[in-house]
Amino acid sequence: MQTIQGTTLNCYVDESRTVWYCEGSGKTQRSTEKPEHFVSKLTDVEEVRVVGFANNAELLVRLYQLREQTGHPLKIKVVSPAFFQGVKSDPGRILTGMRDNIGCLTMYPPNFGGWHDLTDYDFQMYSLVSAVRQEKKLTPTIEDLLHLHPAWPAISFVGSGDMFAAAKTLATIVDPRWYIDVNHPSRGSRLKVFLGLTQSNIRHVYYGQGAPGFHWQRCMNVVRAWCVPPSVPAVSNGEPSDFIRRCCARHRPLTKGILRASNLYLTFVKAVWLDSMSVQSLFAPDHFFEGDDPEYRELTVKAWLVHAD
Repeated sequence: MQTIQGTTLNCYVDESRTVWYCEGSGKTQRSTEKPEHFVSKLTDVEEVRVVGFANNAELLVRLYQLREQTGHPLKIKVVSPAFFQGVKSDPGRILTGMRDNIGCLTMYPPNFGGWHDLTDYDFQMYSLVSAVRQEKKLTPTIEDLLHLHPAWPAISFVGSGDMFAAAKTLATIVDPRWYIDVNHPSRGSRLKVFLGLTQSNIRHVYYGQGAPGFHWQRCMNVVRAWCVPPSVPAVSNGEPSDFIRRCCARHRPLTKGILRASNLYLTFVKAVWLDSMSVQSLFAPDHFFEGDDPEYRELTVKAWLVHAD
């Protein structure tokens, strides 16, 4: 592939790690290049636009590194995959949609999935996504990337689960802004559905009962992120950070308790994640932990404030 010149590129990486691109109003082209080689050809490109699919993570990481390490004044724009879910396996339709619907996509603010500039937080998030897609177990690299991730304060506060399951959950989500309902911003149902959090999946994951449902493996990772079997999820050690387990203990049957606790865990991770990326404080611990057992509520808030400091 020759050096690419032009003002703006729309890019997409297929499942074989090959980059497709569309220059300006031109037609879609398959480059035959992997992300690391493709990025080295962008010597004169001013702006690259990418949909925030997990398979584009490596490309976004390489673009960020090109900009930061070489001083290339490259604008990198990211938009929510929610606008392209029906055509995810078709690079041509994705790139055409990015080109033809740029005005419509610009109408949405970044907090609701619209275009935003790739930030340091995005780099940390997509670095973890890229690493998890390449590894089958927890490695020192993934541990380091977890510690840099904007959701790490929440993950480390709970701290009782499988860290690779937590990393896989974060990598599956990619960006919590992709699941915010424009009409009902406070609802978390989109993300819960995406991660397969249902009582039937909990029953299959924890007891091996019943057939696995939609996204049951994602559900398993969420559960394991805060409770690794054979640990009893409803037993608290009396620590403030055990608020997830205390939630589980308040509900019966146990499958319902695990589901409620997993939903709480996910809500906590999402809230802290969004707060970490915001210029304004979005997470109010007094409000969030008010559902904890009364004798632990104040201790949990104080423990969180110390942990997050």
